Amino acid sequence: MNESSLHTESIEAQSVITIRAMQYERASEVDFFGGIDVIMRSYRLLLLNFLQIISISLQYSPTLQSVQILFRHGQRAPTKFIIFPKEDPKLLDNFSVEAGELTNDGIMQEYQLGHNIRSTYNTLIGQRYVPSKLLVLTGVDNRTVVSALSVLASLFPPEGDQVWTKVLQWQPIAVHTQPILDHFSFGALNCCPILSENIKKSKAYKEIAAQDPELKDWLTNMTGINARDLTLYNNILDTLIIRACLKQLPPPIWAHNSTMEEIFSTKQHLLHSQIIDTFLSQSGGWLMNLFVEGIENRIMNRTNHRLLLYSAVIVIPFLDVSILLKDYSENFLYFHDTTIQTFGKFLAIAELDTLIPFGAYLALEHHLKDQQHIAELWYHPTLNGSRIRIMIPGCPDPCHFETLKKLKQRVSSSSWMSICYGQESFCDDYTVVLGAMIGLTILLGILSVLLIFVCCAYRHRLKKLLDPEQQSLLLS
Repeated sequence: MNESSLHTESIEAQSVITIRAMQYERASEVDFFGGIDVIMRSYRLLLLNFLQIISISLQYSPTLQSVQILFRHGQRAPTKFIIFPKEDPKLLDNFSVEAGELTNDGIMQEYQLGHNIRSTYNTLIGQRYVPSKLLVLTGVDNRTVVSALSVLASLFPPEGDQVWTKVLQWQPIAVHTQPILDHFSFGALNCCPILSENIKKSKAYKEIAAQDPELKDWLTNMTGINARDLTLYNNILDTLIIRACLKQLPPPIWAHNSTMEEIFSTKQHLLHSQIIDTFLSQSGGWLMNLFVEGIENRIMNRTNHRLLLYSAVIVIPFLDVSILLKDYSENFLYFHDTTIQTFGKFLAIAELDTLIPFGAYLALEHHLKDQQHIAELWYHPTLNGSRIRIMIPGCPDPCHFETLKKLKQRVSSSSWMSICYGQESFCDDYTVVLGAMIGLTILLGILSVLLIFVCCAYRHRLKKLLDPEQQSLLLS
């Protein structure tokens, strides 16, 4: 089968998938969007996806061996305070989503992201789900797991003999949790007791905590929460920014204007940027190691993974997807992804050390060109399929994998967990087994030495007994 036929099949398959998504949206979300409006948006999505597939298919590189994608989760509820103590509890009557969980819009965003990944890498990953060719890692937080499942629902619908029911175009796909994907920015301070203790004692953290005293006092008065506490201050900003995007639960009147929303967004972006810097070498080093190991495993044939998906935590929400669907070309909506930002800061990539557009994800591609392993970093800022090639400082184009892997000091998962929990308290199953084996080896060594000593002693006594001179003395 030649490459052009593969491209044709890719377009036809994606059209079918998009029509299925269109039918699903029309059937299940008509009350939310409104009948005719849904139909118009669905046909617009179909047209955009069709044009996107043609564009991406022409860009497909036959040298591509694997791709690792780090993406954000969808729109969610505030993580700590859905409403503030000084607000009327009745506000929750129209909002049933629990703290930190995805909204319906967030699920829809991730479902559409799956279409985007499918259209971009259709030829590489194939039409059918093959377990050995896919690895999906998520954080422990519900929202990252649900986001991954939503992406997979549109990325790999069942095909042929994979269809197990006629009423549901879905199949279960394995997802694995990696807790460290939650350990970025304030996530690390919340999850890592030893790291958190060390950072909070540092001069840098104390300087960050001392910033903007007037704003914090004002927020304390307006919300009833102590904003002088840096973690609570971040939670307050998170709630205000998140609720600005929720139709069912808008922010308080005093915070519901463009000026205040811009102030809150700027303050939180700066806050996370500063917190990231306090342990950038460790967190960035772990991300670097994750990407390097993904390519190394493929090169050494340890795995057959062609697509590796990493679902990570987001701090600032995505704006209402219904707004985005009105016009893809005129609305540029932004959120803050601390995981992608950490990677950008670690490699000094200016394009990633900023607020990131809606629907963004980062893709590290592994190519084999002229028997050389090459890495390419691509940034996908929107769901319309456009992407930007990102040059990696210190790794000339083409960026050889051997150069990339030596670019920065990497941090293994075991090293990170030691940093997170402390050397003494961190002890996983592998460490327990290793310790037991070492203990048994030492014990065996001691027993062997004792056995040799006893054998030598008995041999010496036996030699005396068998000595003729000794025997004559005994007989006499």
